[in-house]
Amino acid sequence: MLEADIQGCFDKISHEWMIANIPTDKVILTKWLQAGFVYQNELFPTEAGTPQGGIISPVLANMTLDGLEAKLAEKFPKATQTGLKMNMVRYADDFIITGNSKKWLENEVKPVVIGFLAERGLVLSPEKTKTTHIKEGFDFLGWNIRKYSGKLLIKPSKANVKAHLDKIRDVIKENQAAKQANLIRRLNPVLRGWANYHSHVVAKDTFCSD
Repeated sequence: MLEADIQGCFDKISHEWMIANIPTDKVILTKWLQAGFVYQNELFPTEAGTPQGGIISPVLANMTLDGLEAKLAEKFPKATQTGLKMNMVRYADDFIITGNSKKWLENEVKPVVIGFLAERGLVLSPEKTKTTHIKEGFDFLGWNIRKYSGKLLIKPSKANVKAHLDKIRDVIKENQAAKQANLIRRLNPVLRGWANYHSHVVAKDTFCSD
């Protein structure tokens, strides 16, 4: 499993590539990308990347990364039929690529990914990008995915559980003077949303833990 992490994705996407390839009004897109941002009454220019916080930023990032799966299929046209077991799953700038061997993923697949990203001004994070065996497991989108004695189990990851508990603690600290009913009203969406997200995976032990 190739766990890919793009280094500063939203901050480093090439303006030139987006202006040349994103199918929208080029003049408006150029002005928006180069508008800069104001922080503490100081204007900071934006020479690369997409300013975060608006709905268009993740849309542009997604459109920038669209085509990677097709690029891999073009480079390895029979990968799913010859035992290479190549599959790709992507959500925004997080993605994984499966393969039948570490050597093939690192020596053949990874260079294709690097070349695809380089055209867009992006690079893989050397610290966070790694190749992992499914028996060791890996974290993806808040879950830990791992095979135990040949059986695949998907569980809430330890990092996701910690982040959830930290968020609950923050809500409680920020509302120490609130009435009990109001605090419960604030906590319910956080608890319900997290539980619903993990309800369809192997989460019973996590839900029941102290």
